[in-house]
Amino acid sequence: STGSDVAMDATTWTMQARAARHAHRTKRSEKGRRNCRIHAMAGSSESVPRNTRTAILGAAKRRGALTVGDAAAAAGVAVDDARKALLAIAEDVGGALEVDQRGEMRVRLPQDAEAALLKKSWKLKVEPVLQKSVQISQVLVRMAFGAALFASILVVYTAIAALSAQDRDDRRQGRGGGRGMVMYMSPYDIWWYMNPGYGYGRRPETTYEDRQEMGFLESVFSFVFGDGDPNEKREEARWKALGQYIMDRGGVVTAEEISLFVQEDKKGGGDEGYVIPALIRFQGEPTVDEQGNILYVFPALQSTAKVGQGIRDAFKKRPSAAQPRAFLEKKVPFTRASNAQQVLVMLLGVANAIGVAWLSRLLSNPYIAREFGVGVVALAGRLMPALQMYALTFFLFPALRWFWLRRQNSKIEERNAQKQEIEFRLRSPDPLLSDKLASARSMAKSNFFDDKSVIYSSERDTLEQQFEQLED
Repeated sequence: STGSDVAMDATTWTMQARAARHAHRTKRSEKGRRNCRIHAMAGSSESVPRNTRTAILGAAKRRGALTVGDAAAAAGVAVDDARKALLAIAEDVGGALEVDQRGEMRVRLPQDAEAALLKKSWKLKVEPVLQKSVQISQVLVRMAFGAALFASILVVYTAIAALSAQDRDDRRQGRGGGRGMVMYMSPYDIWWYMNPGYGYGRRPETTYEDRQEMGFLESVFSFVFGDGDPNEKREEARWKALGQYIMDRGGVVTAEEISLFVQEDKKGGGDEGYVIPALIRFQGEPTVDEQGNILYVFPALQSTAKVGQGIRDAFKKRPSAAQPRAFLEKKVPFTRASNAQQVLVMLLGVANAIGVAWLSRLLSNPYIAREFGVGVVALAGRLMPALQMYALTFFLFPALRWFWLRRQNSKIEERNAQKQEIEFRLRSPDPLLSDKLASARSMAKSNFFDDKSVIYSSERDTLEQQFEQLED
């Protein structure tokens, strides 16, 4: 039986050797085989959101290689999304996929990965141009709304001036008024009052900071509709900070630590439901220690690519040295316009509203409607519904926003106060919390991806690696 076993082993080795020689003779290059293997698991870089792609490329450029956990923490995205994005980028730039003995995956990207992506895809080339076009169009819309204020004032007061001039002519010719008293205000007066330096002879000098402010036309839109919620732009940064915080602490944290970053209102009463979004995003799971404390483990964030020995030592010491810091929300400002711009916008808005109201009263006279069938008065009559709507919304929307923002900012203050209180507790914990944190730190671990533990690399021939495993 021993001889037959030896013969079978020899036959097996012979077949494997023939298969290896056949693989080396194939016309397909090793790069093509690597891309085919990665392609089976990846999509396209064009489908990866730009912010995610930029964050992963930046992290890979700094570190050279990334695990899925590294990518998820760097981009602040879900683990599954980070895996798909990492493989998609690796496929398009010719990156290397490696697997260690634990089954963890590491991807190495070339230093010129970003240039390779732009060279490969025309969509990625025009993406910055499209984004810039969207930004320019948004600015143009804001400026158009501000220009509409001046257009409204110009049409309204020019029409009032025309009616006033006609009324004076009628009085000189002895025909009487017939239209009632007409208030006259030259549109040039509006432009005079627009100058912040009027009454002082010249406009004051502007500093560098003043030149960085939004233009006046944009400030009109900002006063009426606001500038959006600044916390929406910080959402990505919040998840990045949480992912890095968890990774720095070996993938095991408490609910109190997670609450430093969550934005949801907590109901109290020991309910830790606010951690669910973090568990879903980073594939965490609850666990109970020997003392009965509930801790949250994130296995995907416990694996990181190999780093230098000095960096590794600092990485291991960082959890105990770094102080927890709450990720606070920003209050939503009513407008980013300066105080001088706000005052000027309100004065122009009041002037426009008064002019629209006065002209509406004048145009309600049927005699005027018959006499002025053409010209600026007729134009103002046709535009009157739009002018009235503009004048109404100009102050209605800001009033509604002011009450809504007052309520929202009050909630933000409450949430920030809760986070700051928890931050203080984590920095000076009581005995129970101190034991809970110590338990989490004792369970923490960081699996560093070493070159010696690699059992598969897409850069090398598959059969050759199988031979090496058989020899080991």
